[in-house]
Amino acid sequence: LPAAAGMMLLSEPIIRLFYGYTLSEERVTLAGKLLTLSSAGVVFLTVVQTMTGVLNGMGRVFIPVAGLAAGAVFKVVLTLILTGMPQVNIFGAPVGTVTCYAVAAIIDCAAVMRLTGMRIPVVDYIVKPLAATGVMAAAVAGIVRLWQPTLGNWTALVAAPAGAAVFAAAALLLRAVTRDELMAFPGGRRLCRALLRLRLMKPDDDPAT
Repeated sequence: LPAAAGMMLLSEPIIRLFYGYTLSEERVTLAGKLLTLSSAGVVFLTVVQTMTGVLNGMGRVFIPVAGLAAGAVFKVVLTLILTGMPQVNIFGAPVGTVTCYAVAAIIDCAAVMRLTGMRIPVVDYIVKPLAATGVMAAAVAGIVRLWQPTLGNWTALVAAPAGAAVFAAAALLLRAVTRDELMAFPGGRRLCRALLRLRLMKPDDDPAT
């Protein structure tokens, strides 16, 4: 979620960073819009990759292939239809790609939930990460608005790490990351103690207690 939101908000700064010295202003703007549309696919692609590992581990290797095949059909059909519309044109390509991974993600998630009985905690897995992403998005948008005139093509290099730091802090404060997840990091116990000192973790979350 934060990666997708970050790419959406920084689409044009990212294009300017890599191609701002070679592309015309018109092409930079066009490429930025295409990257904005494509960014949503990051969420679905991540889900597909994760669920593919789960399904492969269960020996259900055909399901991810079938999911991607179904998604590919949607991609081809949508791309042909949308790019043929003058009012949509080239923007139909990223829409088709995002739809492809969305279809595959839905199929894979449905299969894992059916085979394992798993239920997704909406608050912990969706609401809290979305809230942390919203805080990060506001910070990144503010940085771009304030610093774009000064930093120019280098804006993305400042806004991206700043956004990552804000998301991490927001995720901790909202408890979107559990103690067990933090403990899985190398040096997890020290990390938890440092967060306790910074008041980014409550005492009852400290693994030393």
